[in-house]
Amino acid sequence: MHSCHTPPRIPFRITDDRDEMESLGRQIVTANPDIYTDRVVGVIRGHIAKMMPNAPAEDKENIFYRSVYDYWAYGSLIMEEFAYNFFSKTHAQKKEYITKKNFSPYYNHLNDLKVARNLLANKYNAYNYFKNHYVRDVFLLNSETDYGSFALFSEKHPEFVVKPVTFDSGRGIHKESLNDYKNWQDMFNKLRAERDFLEANLPKRDFLSVEHVPALLLEAIIEQVPEMAALHPASLNLLRITTVNVGGKISILYASIKIGRDYHFLNNPAVGGFSAMVNPKTGIVETGLFDEFEHSQFPLERHPNTGFKIIGFQIPRWNEVLSLSEELAKKLETINYVGWDFALTTANGRETWCVVEGNDYGGVVMPQIAYGRGIRSKFEDLIGWKLEKQFWWQ
Repeated sequence: MHSCHTPPRIPFRITDDRDEMESLGRQIVTANPDIYTDRVVGVIRGHIAKMMPNAPAEDKENIFYRSVYDYWAYGSLIMEEFAYNFFSKTHAQKKEYITKKNFSPYYNHLNDLKVARNLLANKYNAYNYFKNHYVRDVFLLNSETDYGSFALFSEKHPEFVVKPVTFDSGRGIHKESLNDYKNWQDMFNKLRAERDFLEANLPKRDFLSVEHVPALLLEAIIEQVPEMAALHPASLNLLRITTVNVGGKISILYASIKIGRDYHFLNNPAVGGFSAMVNPKTGIVETGLFDEFEHSQFPLERHPNTGFKIIGFQIPRWNEVLSLSEELAKKLETINYVGWDFALTTANGRETWCVVEGNDYGGVVMPQIAYGRGIRSKFEDLIGWKLEKQFWWQ
């Protein structure tokens, strides 16, 4: 939305005075017409209008310029302005937040970008590396010659989940069922067309250096245990545990539960999924439900579809999933920051946690929303490293 690592082209300073913030914001917009194009300004103003539909025009205008100031002071995008309620916070409070723009230095300190992107951002590579902990069948559909193996897979799993191999944030994930087709060949042809579309339209790499692979990962559906299904039966409800490896010592930065809503089987924020924070020591949910993109009516004490009371819910087999997250984190020599997604299923007659995926670029938005404060000092103390520069663009 904005340019990256470009100075604001005015004498910039930190202030807690709102009038001064607005003045600096105005000066920055005027001095940077190449950055604040009509499109960029329209996106920012549009989000403000969405979040403040009944506010006077003057208030919206002031918020626009204060958001510009905050962007250059703290690296906060317009969605973060509202998610973190920056407009009511002081400099001392705002500088504690890890924003989209100032996250990268921490990532680069902890993770080898090339290794992490090749292993974890590629779902098939991740599966091959951690397959003993996937507890489900997985099949890579990549060419016309895959039909025989596909027929065997779909005979065993007439309904399954389809995932583009190198997409993130839930993009492109959907279910397929043999019941919707005349035969396996028709289903295979549809999936092949989907794969060919990826090949024709995907760039070679994305902005995070992911080398895109035009292939589809087909996964057997994870049957979650009744305790987790009770939260919202239509979705696969996951546990996110973010681990940090410092010198071989594994620590948990935060833990949360991810729950879908309405008819969606995904729990991703892009389809309105909820998150609630989990106490890492006890495994008990300790906040209400939050939506990363909508904030006016949150937190929710109960799930709006099921009525399930979330605060106080004990995550089943908590010590087991803690041990699993530590075991997985230790397998990665140069990837020291990972957000692990786990599902609780049944295998060989017993309940067991399985890996859904590992996210090397898993963000820190949700804990900062849910707890109402930034985690920068906590994170820096945990990793034993501090970001020394004052501004993200320096």
